[in-house]
Amino acid sequence: MTLRLFILVTMVALTSNSPRTAAGDCVEYDYYVHSLGAIGVGEYSYGVAVSGSLAYVTTPNSGLKVIDVSNPASPTVIGQVDTPGSASDVAVSGSFVYVADGASGLQVINVSNPMSPSVVGSVDTPGSAAGVAVSGSLAYVADNTSGLQIINVSNPTSPVISGSLDTPGNAYDVVVSGTLAYVADGPAGLRIINVSNPMSPSVVGSVDTPGDGVYVPGGAQGVGISGSFAYVADFTSGVQVINVANPASPHIVANVATPYYATDIAVSGTFAYVSDSASGLLVIDVSIPASPHIVASLVMGFSEAIAVSGTNVYMMSGGVLNIIDVSPPSPPWVGERTFPGFALGLAVSGSYAYVAAGPSGLQVVNIANPTNPVMAGSRDTPGDARAVAISGTKAYVADGPSGLQIIDISNPASPTLIGSVDTPDMAVGIAVLGTRAYVADVQSGLQVIDVSNPAAPTILGSVDTPGQAYGVAVPSPTFYLYTMAFVADANGFVVIDVETPPGPRIVGYLDGVGGYTVTMSGNLAYMGNHVIDVSNPFSPVGHLIPYNLDGISLDGNTGYVTVEHAVTYNGGYVSALQMFNVYNPYAPVLKARVDVPLFARGVATTGDWIYAIHANGPTQYANGSPSGLAVYPCRVTTAVSPEPSAVQSSLGAAFPNPVRHGMSTIPFTLISGGEIKLRIFDISGREIRVLVDRAMEAGDQSAQWDGKSATGERVPSGIYFYQLLTPGFSATRKLVRIP
Repeated sequence: MTLRLFILVTMVALTSNSPRTAAGDCVEYDYYVHSLGAIGVGEYSYGVAVSGSLAYVTTPNSGLKVIDVSNPASPTVIGQVDTPGSASDVAVSGSFVYVADGASGLQVINVSNPMSPSVVGSVDTPGSAAGVAVSGSLAYVADNTSGLQIINVSNPTSPVISGSLDTPGNAYDVVVSGTLAYVADGPAGLRIINVSNPMSPSVVGSVDTPGDGVYVPGGAQGVGISGSFAYVADFTSGVQVINVANPASPHIVANVATPYYATDIAVSGTFAYVSDSASGLLVIDVSIPASPHIVASLVMGFSEAIAVSGTNVYMMSGGVLNIIDVSPPSPPWVGERTFPGFALGLAVSGSYAYVAAGPSGLQVVNIANPTNPVMAGSRDTPGDARAVAISGTKAYVADGPSGLQIIDISNPASPTLIGSVDTPDMAVGIAVLGTRAYVADVQSGLQVIDVSNPAAPTILGSVDTPGQAYGVAVPSPTFYLYTMAFVADANGFVVIDVETPPGPRIVGYLDGVGGYTVTMSGNLAYMGNHVIDVSNPFSPVGHLIPYNLDGISLDGNTGYVTVEHAVTYNGGYVSALQMFNVYNPYAPVLKARVDVPLFARGVATTGDWIYAIHANGPTQYANGSPSGLAVYPCRVTTAVSPEPSAVQSSLGAAFPNPVRHGMSTIPFTLISGGEIKLRIFDISGREIRVLVDRAMEAGDQSAQWDGKSATGERVPSGIYFYQLLTPGFSATRKLVRIP
């Protein structure tokens, strides 16, 4: 069953007018990136190349395997030839395949009959051939400690080294574009080499990259080229984006931190596809090279090598060739309604959506038929409607310079303003709990307002905050922190005790947390790119996450939705919805992205539908140009992504879980025997203890954890993760220890 914990986030992405689906169509957003099929090759592989309907895979002990991928759901090995060395990388040109064969140099293989490939030529290289690229009649070999070797393959049966150039690091990978070769040189970063004269190659530029080694020299492991940019898989330092417009002066313009070790990379169109070891496949949007960001991921074992062809990625992971569809879905909105004003805030209750529409006050949209939303009513407000909250038959609007406005919505067709109270500064955020409203009032901090008589609301108390209060959240009255209010204070997170309204007081503060909204989920607060643990409200603990989830609102465990303020790229405003899996809230995984028209400002979910508000952009704010509400189709959870279960091990659910005291048993199944590691780590990624680190036989196995660290100390209560690593598989699951 598909996990239903997800976040929809509005953020920047190119907008398009996609064709609409039929009303009621469902979209499996979770499978933006999904497996089409897989086949085991028996051992680790560090090379894969694709040409037409054939994939060519190298394995250290078995040489080259030729795989028919014409039917991605059922790939088939149709040919094989061993090589004398340890086959690493592979390239295809015409009827020949070129294999970087470790200590045996370059092997040239005739694949004109793919069912009977044969080695027809070879040339030893002085180092250990690790990477290969072919351009015209030349093969370029990344030869590890011996740098770049240029080999004339005009006669495939008698290849000859034409020229070479040692590099200061370890040449692991090479790509060629025009008269330049780009070498991923391990700890020495990227080397750009002029190969216009193959007999006398020369370095024209270089740039060190920050990647370090762990079990190998590390640094630059793989490289891809697109236009004026090189993309380097930099091991411990993720992906480096390098401007190579001037080859003599390349420079890093951006970095994408990846969860594990980036070992290989392929670039196609506006996306880079990264092999990130235990984190599997990462898809990175590089449409704006200076601002790359991960848009999708898929964990399918320990990834080793990657290639892309059309809309499919071919990833080697744990001795398995995975064929992965990376074509983005196009689930367009199925209904839309425009209205005046500038949409800034959204709340959904029952059959109605309520929009805080800036200068046009409150707009009410009937969404009983989500495919045909219609205007139900509206009520202008004296100020500038910034945010809205619904409680019963009342809408509470943070109205900018006009404070709090209370509107009776018992008749949505005719909402009526029944009460208001001015606030000292600018009301921009609102939360309501029982008979109290909490207003984020920018320079005047938090205002606590008695709304027991909606016709005559009164300020009970206030507290100034260190910065500027933009957002506020209050927990459920059944939660033990119900006497607290949590404020997004621009560059800080503020915890306020509101048990005694005339005297609210700050009891906790976390500096350096940027964001404009805050949302509570149990003892966690989401603000900007931080998840904050408020188990002890007097000492909140922030956890930096790789995404900005500012604007998030939570609805139980079914959907988490937010808006990220759009920014300008190349002078334009663009928007999209993004979905995250938040099984581990400290490490959200981006699952999908879909278009949002115009300038996205907020999103909410209810039932089977997703609602996003949008506007034309800031320049239209003052003149009240139309905004809109777009309705997106439901999610489905019945689709099953094909898994290579027959060739992969599995990691079971720990029991008991949660556990208060004593042992937790962790079951796992090994498809084949070999060295394995089972370890425990905390939410920060710090290894707590290694439970198993040895060879084990195939079959059902288990291990136990007694809640102690490697030093024998009992760990504190909280969220932990256990991870199984085998030569052909990796998986991670959650385990909770409670007081």
